Amino acid sequence: MLTLSFLSKRFAINFLSTALQFAVNMGISIWFTAYLVRRLDIAGFGLIPLAVAVSSYLTLLSYSLNNVVSRFLTISLEKNGRGDEARRIFSTGFIGTLLGVAFLILPGIWITFHSGQIFRIPDGYDTQAQWLFAFAALASLVTAIAIFFGVVSYCRNRFDLRNIVNVGSNVVRIGLVVLLFSWNGPDVWKVGAGALAAALVTLGANFWIWRCLEPSLGVSTKLFSWPELKNMAGTSTWILVNDIGTLLLISIDLILANRLLGPTAGGLYAAAIQGSIILRNFSMLVVDTFGPTTFAFYAKNDISGLVDYAKKSVKLVGLLMALPVSLICGFSYPILEVWLGHGFGDLALLMSLLTFHLCFNLGYMSLHKIVLATNRVQVPALVQIGFGIANIFLAVFLVEGAHWGVYGIAAASALVLAAKNSFFTPAYVAHLLKRPYGTFMKELFPTVRVTAILTAASWLVSRVFQPASWHELALSAGMISLAYIFLIRKQVEDIFPFATQVSKDVQFLARNFSSNGIARGYYVGFSGENLGDEALRHSIFSLFDSRVLFSHSRGAAVRFMEKQGLLRWNMLMLGGGTLLLRSQNVLDSISVKGIQKRVVFGTGAANPAFWKDVSANYGAREDWLRFLNSCEYIGVRGPISKKILEEIGVKKEVRLIGDPALYFTREIRTPLTPALANGHTRKLGVNVGTTHDGDRRSLLWGGDEEKFLRRFAHFLTLMSQDGWEIELIPVWQKDMEAIRRVISDSGLGNRIRVFKDFHSVRKTIDKMETFDVFIGQKLHSVILACCANRPSIMVEYRPKCRDFMASMDLESWTVRTDEFAPAGVKAMVEALYGQKIYYTRKIHEMASYYQNKLFRESQKLMEAVL
Repeated sequence: MLTLSFLSKRFAINFLSTALQFAVNMGISIWFTAYLVRRLDIAGFGLIPLAVAVSSYLTLLSYSLNNVVSRFLTISLEKNGRGDEARRIFSTGFIGTLLGVAFLILPGIWITFHSGQIFRIPDGYDTQAQWLFAFAALASLVTAIAIFFGVVSYCRNRFDLRNIVNVGSNVVRIGLVVLLFSWNGPDVWKVGAGALAAALVTLGANFWIWRCLEPSLGVSTKLFSWPELKNMAGTSTWILVNDIGTLLLISIDLILANRLLGPTAGGLYAAAIQGSIILRNFSMLVVDTFGPTTFAFYAKNDISGLVDYAKKSVKLVGLLMALPVSLICGFSYPILEVWLGHGFGDLALLMSLLTFHLCFNLGYMSLHKIVLATNRVQVPALVQIGFGIANIFLAVFLVEGAHWGVYGIAAASALVLAAKNSFFTPAYVAHLLKRPYGTFMKELFPTVRVTAILTAASWLVSRVFQPASWHELALSAGMISLAYIFLIRKQVEDIFPFATQVSKDVQFLARNFSSNGIARGYYVGFSGENLGDEALRHSIFSLFDSRVLFSHSRGAAVRFMEKQGLLRWNMLMLGGGTLLLRSQNVLDSISVKGIQKRVVFGTGAANPAFWKDVSANYGAREDWLRFLNSCEYIGVRGPISKKILEEIGVKKEVRLIGDPALYFTREIRTPLTPALANGHTRKLGVNVGTTHDGDRRSLLWGGDEEKFLRRFAHFLTLMSQDGWEIELIPVWQKDMEAIRRVISDSGLGNRIRVFKDFHSVRKTIDKMETFDVFIGQKLHSVILACCANRPSIMVEYRPKCRDFMASMDLESWTVRTDEFAPAGVKAMVEALYGQKIYYTRKIHEMASYYQNKLFRESQKLMEAVL
């Protein structure tokens, strides 16, 4: 069963092991490249990346087939378990791999014996080159079989095991080369022998992992299916075409440098591109960790979850690339001088040109997993081939026509990749998922900005301090890394919720040790990107700031302090949101040991008229009664919540204190005269958003969000036709999906503005003050409009909306989502506008009353409880 908590834990293990594997392999690669350059002349060294490129082309067929097997097998195991279908896919895939290997034998032999005609071989290297290409070809065939057995660890999401195998085979490869070099001198063919040994180690290890993880997936000729192989081949053919295009984009440059500029220039190019190769390999490892989860989301048809996951993966890969790209570009001259030796610093500009664009272009690699999951690979394959061919033509033109030399090859690759990833990749994936074309396009803009800043800083540091050793380079890089951490902190917290919790825990514990004579309160309430939840949290924290230090998370560090007796909670406060009588998760959150006092401040009670039939969201009445009757203080949002608690048997006094967000109520600062009296356009503020739960249920009155949004779009059309100027106010990022929908359905396009600064309570209230009338679906959009004294209509999607309006004596200005009639609601807006002066004053009077009451109740509570 796919669960986000499992995916989060497994992803963390996979990601950390991948990062560790990369760090080890990067260290090995850095040392080994310098080792080879110092023992071979630059022309001879240039043959090694050529052999790697040839090996890549030979393994294309097997890689494409195994990508398809991974896709089919993962989805089959997710949907049907270890049944006959999974065994048939595995057996068919293995026999298909063997057929592919057999097909590749002749091309491998031909390349080996014709390497001198294909490439420009330096003098004296003819025989060595043939042996090098022979070993490389043989290693590619062994690798083809090895990666098939690696499919099992991929499908079972065990990248930790894959990473151990990768590191081990790399150690064997380099160890054997060093041993052979020390035996009777350096020869390039010995590097090929090391590659073959590494391939054999990988084959043996992957075979063992297969037998351990999935022994039930045996290989049997009886289970082989020609129709299944044909189905796989149909997909793998297009993946093969796509992979050929990829190699034409990113691997052809070594061959072009050799053919167009000669073996010496090719060797220099190969040296300069090593940083880029390291980063590409790392990004491929990271992107692979997203594959199983991507397939699992698709298998469960959780498209919204897949979109969110993909956006985070794009941003994560980009942010991971930002630091190493910046360091390589900014310190390129000293890196080359220290790493490869004096004189190689002249390649600094070339290395920077080969590297900088990766912060953008590598970020979109994770989206290719969605293309594979949806099995819509034909169009991307053709586009990839087209851009690959364009890369060759542009490179040839820049080298021979514009006389840019090696810089022309690097520039061509960067420009063509940037063009493809700017205009095609994110737009096509958004199209596959039936999302707006710009869904993924903006995810990497912050990454490019961060990379540019860090690159400039790195270049400046390299010029000022002029590092001339690895030690000095490490110190300089450490300075840039501190700036990097500061720049990406917010983005990392958006991607990893646990990072946000760690940050909050650290801040709380720091204040805990520095604050004497102040109570410690544990706050239970919704938090995150929702403006309403943040408004509640900030208002409650402000009301009690002088006497209580609040924490709203209990991460590992906080729990450790509790166990050691270094942190004692004086109060647990249940505040914010409709939490009372809700799910077991809320009860678990308030079951904290060692709490001296328990209070409820400003929250709402779940109305059984709506919630009793929503599974896992209502119940445990007796547990709630025990908690509520143990509270020192109970203050609720509205009169309906108060009545519900009294009816279920709460014995403690239940006080009506209003919604805590009314703490932000302002004085009337705008003219009360209707706008038309001054010759201005009437301004209507609007909030509408999604109500889907995690399983895509429409949790609103009527249960049909699509129907409601269609009616709401028609309402906006009517208001615009009547001359109203409309601006939409989201209260969290997920509202944008509904907002885009109603804008499209209304046909108003650019005539409707969307407020962008909705993450700020202050800026949102500032905007509310500019409207003549406000109509909102989400509860706290209307509450913040009331803080700005705006005449408001509440679109009641859940009972909590009416609860608030009843507390403000505005229940007559409430309309349920299942009773929403565009013409009728338009008439309500017109009527409210006609009474603007009266309702502005009334709302201010009621909001100010609750603002003062919140202050009084908070003071009484602190005196009585603390």
